[in-house]
Amino acid sequence: MKNWHSLNGEINGNLSPVELHGSMDSDEHQNDTVSFIDNSFINRKTFSCPKIKNDFVTGTDTGDLTPEDIEIIAAMDILDEFNDKLIILDILHEFNDKLIGVSHGMGTKFQLPYHQLNVAESGASSSSLPSQAKELIKRLKALHEVDINNKWTLVIITIGTEEICKVCQAPDYDALLESLLILNEGIRKAFVVLLGPIHVSSSYHQEANLLKSRCACFKEKSNEFMNELNREWIKAFVRLQAYFEQPHIKRRKFGLLALPMLTITSRYPYSLFIPNRPLLNRKGHTYATKWLWNRLMTGPAYNLSLAVLSQDSYYCPSMGCPYFRTPANRQYCRLIRHVDVENQNENSLLLAIGRPMRRSRQKLYVTAGIVVLICFFTVLFIGTILYQKSKYVS
Repeated sequence: MKNWHSLNGEINGNLSPVELHGSMDSDEHQNDTVSFIDNSFINRKTFSCPKIKNDFVTGTDTGDLTPEDIEIIAAMDILDEFNDKLIILDILHEFNDKLIGVSHGMGTKFQLPYHQLNVAESGASSSSLPSQAKELIKRLKALHEVDINNKWTLVIITIGTEEICKVCQAPDYDALLESLLILNEGIRKAFVVLLGPIHVSSSYHQEANLLKSRCACFKEKSNEFMNELNREWIKAFVRLQAYFEQPHIKRRKFGLLALPMLTITSRYPYSLFIPNRPLLNRKGHTYATKWLWNRLMTGPAYNLSLAVLSQDSYYCPSMGCPYFRTPANRQYCRLIRHVDVENQNENSLLLAIGRPMRRSRQKLYVTAGIVVLICFFTVLFIGTILYQKSKYVS
């Protein structure tokens, strides 16, 4: 039976080290595609990421979506599960100071005003997400002064920690799928981040999830049971991601990023919890937010095992791919400058932008080389046959 640490490796593949405060030696300068902020965002003095929207074509689909393109932000989750989204909001405000739907998370969906697009429910589970999705669509459509069809909406869905602690079961896959289909149909331009339960561990023993001692139904369960349950949550999230990547389902202006676990490691992991509860305190929320933001900026390259969240910085979009890292740009990251298309038809450009606009020179060379080799061996083979026949006749 594989433990969570090995499962984590399966999901994230070969991960590269992160850049930390005071650790930029000569080797790290080689990876110039990842930029970072020298001081923590919390001090709000030095956070200054370069903006690219004025120079590059962005927001045409989820493959070139930047933080600058997000104009509406919404949340669906269990109340108190991961409700401290204020840091994420603060970061997005640095890119766009006219965000719509900003929620301060102070109350349930019935207590918050309509324009605060937080539809969290107390005591909810994954089975309640379809009703939350319907409520969110209802609230978005009620924003009559906002053209929601032409604005990108970021929806953050956090689910699993309290649910997994209460029932020790796999998520309701059908309900998760239904809720995402509702969002897909109801929001024309949406980037949905689906975030699973937390996995908090010690830096010295990353396999052990400290939730086990804080959840009543886990205390009598074996480590094998915990690993199998983790596997079920991962399987459900992978299925959801694969579903929306199908050609007949996938659309350019709806993207899903399903993250099965929110992994936090610390030398003092117990300091991240509310006493005797499986919920993160303020410090824990800060760590979780930092992990989520850096994961959005770097993709699977953000090394969950090596990240020291107390020292790690809030990352800026990278120079090599200055967008949210989504499945749409995992294999190919498109960079198109406005200056390059000034003399082209903008509409034809946007129609063609759904596929790679250019192939790498290396791929062209490989293709040409293969064609040349095939021709060479074909000529050699036919020539050999003809030579043997002429030799036999003579």
